[in-house]
Amino acid sequence: MNHSHHTCQNCGTELHGEFCSACGQRDKDLHVPIKELASEFIEVLPAFDERLMRSLRLFLFKPGILTLEFITGKRKTYISPFKLYFIISFVFFFLGSLSISERKQELQEELGYGDSLQTEKMKDSTTLSIKNPNSGVTFSITGVDPVERTFGKTFIDGFKTGQKNPHQFFEKIREHLPKILFLLLPVFAVLLKIIYHRSGILYIRHLIFSFHFHAFVFLILLFDVLYEAALPKGFHIYGNLILLTIPVYLYYGLKNVYHQSHWKTALKIFILSISHLIVFIMTVSISVVIIILLFFT
Repeated sequence: MNHSHHTCQNCGTELHGEFCSACGQRDKDLHVPIKELASEFIEVLPAFDERLMRSLRLFLFKPGILTLEFITGKRKTYISPFKLYFIISFVFFFLGSLSISERKQELQEELGYGDSLQTEKMKDSTTLSIKNPNSGVTFSITGVDPVERTFGKTFIDGFKTGQKNPHQFFEKIREHLPKILFLLLPVFAVLLKIIYHRSGILYIRHLIFSFHFHAFVFLILLFDVLYEAALPKGFHIYGNLILLTIPVYLYYGLKNVYHQSHWKTALKIFILSISHLIVFIMTVSISVVIIILLFFT
């Protein structure tokens, strides 16, 4: 597109090229026919598609190599780790929310859970529990009095409100889950930094690998969710087998990025998994407390 301006449209600085030397804004004339703008957009799409396909080939079949390629400066050849993570996670949460079909709900009702989970009460009066009517995931408080002394009676009342409305409670968690998981990305990178502290590798490499690995996790979980929604329950066990690709991917990813022996890599996967599980449980627990205090009190 031709650049007819002599001064920056944003700050008024005299232009000596396509970009302003003061504020960095690009000199673009938007007062052009829609046809011309559309043609520029269409020209960009094949380049993006090519970068995406090239990125996916490495991302899927050569764990860790895409991280190394991006670190070495090939940022125009592949799409950014953040964009890849955003695309896959968006598709996961969007399609995942639509994947509970009527057939799956019928199977749950046939097996005797569903509404019965909402009305089930714990025999122990000191224990409160909120169960997901669809998945059976449960959040429990064992020992109401200590929790009430720590968080107050308002929190306990809010928890009881969630217990009466499990659908609404878990819908709020699902709504905020992408934010929770996104916050765990830099934490995962910090754990990598700690575990590989002797390597002297900069934090940015750990963070990029974290984006790539979590994008792969979302992709596998998406396949698993869609598989379960599409097939009868008897076939679900075969869908769960795909989850085994996650530790395999992590192993080869760490091996390719950090270049350590098989035994060291396996040991560090174990340490990383335990550490990340603890952080995940703590983060989800804190998030549940915040959700109850904000939306159920």
